[in-house]
Amino acid sequence: MLVPGQQKPMPWFAAVPGRDEILVQVPVKDAWQFQFVSIASGQVIERVPGGGMQQACPVSISPDRKSVDFVPCAGALDIWRVPKSGGQLQQLSHHGSSRIQDPIWKFAWSPDGQRLAVGRKPLKRDAVILKDVGQP
Repeated sequence: MLVPGQQKPMPWFAAVPGRDEILVQVPVKDAWQFQFVSIASGQVIERVPGGGMQQACPVSISPDRKSVDFVPCAGALDIWRVPKSGGQLQQLSHHGSSRIQDPIWKFAWSPDGQRLAVGRKPLKRDAVILKDVGQP
């Protein structure tokens, strides 16, 4: 077990290309923190600073390996980036302002870092008609 259950890691994780590490997100105090964990030892190798970080559903390491890319679990319409050294979040996609309403389920960078594939999960939308029958 690389990340014990008592640390309450998010179920989303990513393998770090070219390294024997995984990227996970765990709660730390009142915030969420990305951690790089050694596959060999289970030890945390690096922590990404970021007070007030949101829960991330799909996560990935950026093509240049200097940032973490993620989709917030709440309102998962866009992909965000946080530098591994800490700092301001950067919005990578701007689908939330478009007509797209289906949340991002998964995303991946091409090996050269020039293209981004995005998979969306259609929302189930139901229409309900209520009829007043005049009884309490």
